[in-house]
Amino acid sequence: MVGGLILALLFATQGKTGHRPPDLNNAQLSIRYLRQEPYGGMPRYGSDTAPYLITQTFEPYKGPPTNDPGDTKPLTFTLEKPGKDGWKYTGKSDDQTMEVLADANVAIAYQRWEHNGFTVLNAKTGTKMWSHKPTARGKHVGIALHDGVLYLWEKGLFTALNPATGTPIWSQPLEADKEDFEVPPIRIKEGRIFIALLVKDRAHLYCLDARTGEKIWNRDVGFKIKDFAVTTKRVVTYQDIRKRETQDPIMTMVCLDAGSGVQIWNIPVDRAACLYEPEATDDVVFLPGCRSPSFLYKLSDGSLIKKFDMIVSTTLFGPYVLEIDDSDGLRIILAETGERIGRIQLAKDEIWEFHAVQDRLLILYSKTSTWPHTNQVYEISRSK
Repeated sequence: MVGGLILALLFATQGKTGHRPPDLNNAQLSIRYLRQEPYGGMPRYGSDTAPYLITQTFEPYKGPPTNDPGDTKPLTFTLEKPGKDGWKYTGKSDDQTMEVLADANVAIAYQRWEHNGFTVLNAKTGTKMWSHKPTARGKHVGIALHDGVLYLWEKGLFTALNPATGTPIWSQPLEADKEDFEVPPIRIKEGRIFIALLVKDRAHLYCLDARTGEKIWNRDVGFKIKDFAVTTKRVVTYQDIRKRETQDPIMTMVCLDAGSGVQIWNIPVDRAACLYEPEATDDVVFLPGCRSPSFLYKLSDGSLIKKFDMIVSTTLFGPYVLEIDDSDGLRIILAETGERIGRIQLAKDEIWEFHAVQDRLLILYSKTSTWPHTNQVYEISRSK
């Protein structure tokens, strides 16, 4: 296994493309250069890894002189699709946390926090198709785009929509007693939809049929809504087992059967680890930390495989845990055992970050030492 990996790859400079490595092909992983992108907005990616950039304008600061006035109120956002056939769309912005959902047909710009609606654009031309303003108190809604269907939860109703027109396909009442809580990302897997909502001051995880919206099961997971991961047959989420909300949180991680909601196992976890979204494959569960320890467990029984020291960035990718460490190296770890089996040397003193796009993994290198600034984009994949 170890012999099948190249332990180090030195990046070379090739003309205008900046740091561009040759293909790394072996029995386990490949890394290849995709493209150079403008550096000047928050990068977001559609299902086909097509890049979108988000920039915003803000009200001028009118307060007293200060070294750090902070962000003022946003005024507009601009969604840009770079490239030869690219486009730009500018609209009103009510919040500085902007996200994008996109596939080959539509690009949807929405505001994740303090939700103030979303705008659906034609992905090929940037033409506005329709928009939605939330009606719920607190403005929080949940949306997801999957296999050509836009899913929307708002004000006690879960609806599947045609993303090009906004026409409902089906609707299912899904009540929650509060409308001002943050809805975690909606997950869709194997024909099932998973969403977490507050019901009578308790967090519930729901499973729905993606074709009809009918409820399959729901489970009480405590006082606080937490994020969760879904695999082919399992759902992994955090569970708050306090008897009263006034007590200090007592957190566990619970594994459920995706089809029935029946508990498979339940283990205690570090409360600090619950701040991060769990990741899972059909074999392992990973609790990533950012400048904090990370934990790797077996999906079958919840047993601990390994505790990782504090590192810059980690992600679970197929049978591997990938780490970017302080020495600007990409470590390759076999998730099944926690054993480090390889390392790729990255450019030092620059910014690297992971971007997961469905089952694909991009790694971005922000090249700020030259003008204009650029992102160099690579794709990591499992070798055939």
